Amino acid sequence: MDSTSESLLDRVGRGEESAWQLFAATYQPMIRHWCRVRGLQECDIEDVAQSVLIALHKAMEQFTYDPTKGKFRGYLKRITDREINRHVARGSKQPLAASDKLEGAAATTYWDELFHATLLNAALRTLQQSLPEKQWRVFDLVWVQSVPVQEIVESEGVSPGWIAQVKCRCIQRLKRELTFLQGEM
Repeated sequence: MDSTSESLLDRVGRGEESAWQLFAATYQPMIRHWCRVRGLQECDIEDVAQSVLIALHKAMEQFTYDPTKGKFRGYLKRITDREINRHVARGSKQPLAASDKLEGAAATTYWDELFHATLLNAALRTLQQSLPEKQWRVFDLVWVQSVPVQEIVESEGVSPGWIAQVKCRCIQRLKRELTFLQGEM
């Protein structure tokens, strides 16, 4: 999960509404979480998240992704931090809580982990939407929640072989979706 798909960035830059919706749905929760980590209060988080998305939307019109200059996630972090700092400088309702701030390498590591978790969550949402309810429920139980197979057999009335087949197919689809998202970001 090292890069954002260039094609999604290109599509956002061309003004494709569906691409922007995917982009915003994927990254807004991450931006909000980072605002919390940086110590913003809930009453300020929505304002900052909207400011970040507006700044990104404007920037994407002229944005040309160049992986030699760094990863998109670094660019996203810089814009998010800038908007948080602007919000605080304008006199937000609540100041940053000093104990909640991350600095230097710790902040970068946390941001990278948050980025990877964001992509995984987006891929899982896409997978869930594409599966029949029972298949998703079984996959969620066996892979996400790590429920023992025998318990799933008893609660769902399915065979261990069916569970293994669903799990294998879902993992393959999840890998494809992650590859797509990574190619996008």
